[in-house]
Amino acid sequence: MGHSTNYTGTIRINNLNLEKVRKLKTFLGADKRDLMRDGVITEAQMDLLEYSYFFDMELDEEMTALQWNGSEKTNGLENWLNLVGCALDLDYQEGDSLLCQGEEIEDRYLIMIEGGAAFMRRGATASSGTLVHITVGQYYDEREMGPVFASADAAAEYITKRNAEGDLIWEIITRTLA
Repeated sequence: MGHSTNYTGTIRINNLNLEKVRKLKTFLGADKRDLMRDGVITEAQMDLLEYSYFFDMELDEEMTALQWNGSEKTNGLENWLNLVGCALDLDYQEGDSLLCQGEEIEDRYLIMIEGGAAFMRRGATASSGTLVHITVGQYYDEREMGPVFASADAAAEYITKRNAEGDLIWEIITRTLA
């Protein structure tokens, strides 16, 4: 994502209580290097965050959900959500998502909660209907997240084009969203 990506939506936390809010505030807006220095996370956990340095989230007004805090150059929120969720045993609301939109129309993705974990879904904008997600690449280490389509027909057209270019479609996942 570019330097001017906007994140809309919230990730609700079902089991949030005062003790977890207190611990969560340690992470909100924090720099991973400070968290490691202070012994809050390990070096291995810091490495999982890759190039993302700050947990650019805040609690909403009701203190029931996480939302983007408006910081510039935000990235890697799905990794932060997973790390913080595991560290604090947070129960994220299944199906919640953040819509992430950059300057260009094709520069978009969703961070979705599925099975208790956060995942990035590139190209997704739909909030209801059927989504078809495709993983593309000839070799495991070259796989890329393909786009998410709102219809099977659109996905089939994309698959035909990519196969003509010599790519191999590794995985097709269809999900129905409420």
